[in-house]
Amino acid sequence: NSETPAPFFRRSPIPRVTSAMLRVNGPSRKSSGTSTMRSAFSALRIARGDKAPLPGFEQDDYVKTGNFSARRLSDLLEEFASIRQATIALVRSLDTAAWLRRGVASQNEVTALALAFIIAGHERHHWLILRDHYIPALPHT
Repeated sequence: NSETPAPFFRRSPIPRVTSAMLRVNGPSRKSSGTSTMRSAFSALRIARGDKAPLPGFEQDDYVKTGNFSARRLSDLLEEFASIRQATIALVRSLDTAAWLRRGVASQNEVTALALAFIIAGHERHHWLILRDHYIPALPHT
């Protein structure tokens, strides 16, 4: 049920795994939505030729103040879908020269293309966690 309050998902079916709600938009070590926005912003700046080094960020600090448990799952999923659509639009807008531009993000030299692959891999990683550990544990009605 997309109207299930997010706190329902805090009851992890696997003890050392953080909640599905946080996997959608902010797990304990990495925030999927936040990481995607940050990585897409870095890709945009690098693709546009911005040479200023881009700082990293502490994901846990972003998650602590994200207020995810007070939000409905439907809202979290809508936010995630919006971030994903914006990221896809960015990726589609880049030409070959933009893909190959280099910059520094989180103290590492990287291309816009590499960041696109990082974003896709990160999303897939979280999807596999949801698919393998949380979706099977949801109550069936």
